[in-house]
Amino acid sequence: KGDWPELQQGRKAPNWLHPPPGHFYADPFVVTRDGTPWVFFEDYVGASERGHIACCANFEGPVVPVLEADFHLSYPFLLEWEGQLFCVPEQNASGKLSLYRCLDFPGKWVEECELLSDCQVIDPTLLHWQNHWYLWVGEVGESARHEVLLYQSESLTGPWKPHARVPRVKWDWTGRNGGTILSYQGRLLRPAQNRTRTYGGSLVLYEISELSPHGYREHEWGRWEPDPGWPYPDGLHHLCARDGYSVIDAKLFVEDL
Repeated sequence: KGDWPELQQGRKAPNWLHPPPGHFYADPFVVTRDGTPWVFFEDYVGASERGHIACCANFEGPVVPVLEADFHLSYPFLLEWEGQLFCVPEQNASGKLSLYRCLDFPGKWVEECELLSDCQVIDPTLLHWQNHWYLWVGEVGESARHEVLLYQSESLTGPWKPHARVPRVKWDWTGRNGGTILSYQGRLLRPAQNRTRTYGGSLVLYEISELSPHGYREHEWGRWEPDPGWPYPDGLHHLCARDGYSVIDAKLFVEDL
């Protein structure tokens, strides 16, 4: 529990949730219910080569599946709106991007609507800002490594359309979404993946200096490298800070014997 700068500056050590053999955990998002933190994340199963959405309470077991499909699911972006909890997971293999609504927390969800159709997009990240909705996504393929697309809408359920000014946000290997948009010291910060060294190598934080239906600007504000003292010192891939909690994922290279 605490602000993410406490983790970044080494003043606080993470409490790690370790995956069992044959699994890896990624893309954590946090939400609280009755004072209890719940973390939702991708649980990738090596045997099936497919991920599903799982969750646990208080950052400890048991880990239970909450959203499964016959295609890969990851990046369970959570948002609360008008008294409802929604999830927008990455589901690029389905050819669409859907909004799911929670009927019974934490494990019963229903598909509310399609936000984007006939598309293969990754890492969907949403923000409601000054009475308008914004959606950052990557595209499947080579461009996903460096390019982010920006959409806008007057309503969460759409219709969504490419942003009028800059549909493409970033053009290098440090642009891909890496978690929720953060509000910190009066700044809007967009976490992004630094892939120049390895996939999920570290994070870049971009300050959004202009955000409106007609304009968008961002610039690099800071970087966060994994801590060599962590049990997973080889990468830092994702950040979500919400409700007084900060969640990250990190990685460890292992030798395949």
